[in-house]
Amino acid sequence: MTGVGKRTQDRDAANLYAPRVINASGHMTSLGGSTLSAGVVEAMRRAAEVYCDMERLHDWAAETIVRATGADAAFVVASAAAGIALSVAAVIVGNDPRRVRQLPAVEGGERRIAIQGGHLIDFGAEVAQMIRLGGGSVLAVGSLNRMDRLEFEAVMRTRPAGFVFVQSHHAVQRGMLSLGDCVDVARASGVPVIVDAAAEEDLRRYIARGADLVIYSGSKAFAGPTSGIVCGRRDLVDGVRAQHRGIGRAMKIGKEAIAGLVQALDEYAAADRQAVRVRERAVVTRFVAAFGRLPGVEVRAVRDEVRPDIERAEIRFSGEDARAQARRLVVHLRGWTPPVFTRDHRMGEGILAFDPRPLSDAEADVVVAAVEAFFRA
Repeated sequence: MTGVGKRTQDRDAANLYAPRVINASGHMTSLGGSTLSAGVVEAMRRAAEVYCDMERLHDWAAETIVRATGADAAFVVASAAAGIALSVAAVIVGNDPRRVRQLPAVEGGERRIAIQGGHLIDFGAEVAQMIRLGGGSVLAVGSLNRMDRLEFEAVMRTRPAGFVFVQSHHAVQRGMLSLGDCVDVARASGVPVIVDAAAEEDLRRYIARGADLVIYSGSKAFAGPTSGIVCGRRDLVDGVRAQHRGIGRAMKIGKEAIAGLVQALDEYAAADRQAVRVRERAVVTRFVAAFGRLPGVEVRAVRDEVRPDIERAEIRFSGEDARAQARRLVVHLRGWTPPVFTRDHRMGEGILAFDPRPLSDAEADVVVAAVEAFFRA
């Protein structure tokens, strides 16, 4: 045992995270979500050193989230994905102890959860699976690229247990009904609306628009530890909390992550968002200038399709081999030291994007050098 302990102490801690990567992709779960500030790390360290009443800790965290969101109530969960499953469970079984224990194979009652066809995405796991995990039966409405309002109204009149709206770059938004239209139609039929806003930055928009439950990731826009937030109607949030006597037990979150999330939200609220955007825009401008000198590509600054206040630099290859060229650039960048990860969900179209938000100035230097090396090869 002594020998094992000695080897553990001698191990270079940096190697635990090798290979370190440069993240020009965004706040992605596959790249660790976010890096944590010193304040968040300290809050987690303090929590790690004590025992506490977890119910009171959850109540304390909820107070911060309610102030930030304007919601009636809130609850911290393990992740945004857990938030989807637990929110679905809440609209199906509420806080009925017997039915909570039955999930996900709950007996009787309405279990259909409606969702637009273009929102049945895979974000690393499928939204449909999260719905089923919460005891729901997936009711896809419309097709992948078109949602007819009359069809949606007809489905809502059949009173499914809930409706899920996905606010994400993964989802098809063109041809789908807007959140406002969905809320108006669903509410007219008394159907609760759940908004998956995992990577979104606006903590008030969805509650203000009338969503019944809204789910955020704590580890993306808010730069907290791995965690999720569910906020909304008090009765439904109570239902989410009740699931921790059932399927939520497998999704419980620790005191350290709760403390870190609250600190991250406080820091997010205190940050100068305009100054942050100015810095990010400067990185994008630098990328556009550097990449614009490269041969055979179109380079421009683009706004996020869902969150237009976020800008990125985009490289667009042209010609018959555009897709292959984009793929070769991705392979080249991931083979760089340290590896560079881009936003490549449109690689099949010959398009790669570079997100400035996770990058330091020094890391931006590496990105430019790595991309230029590809075109010199």
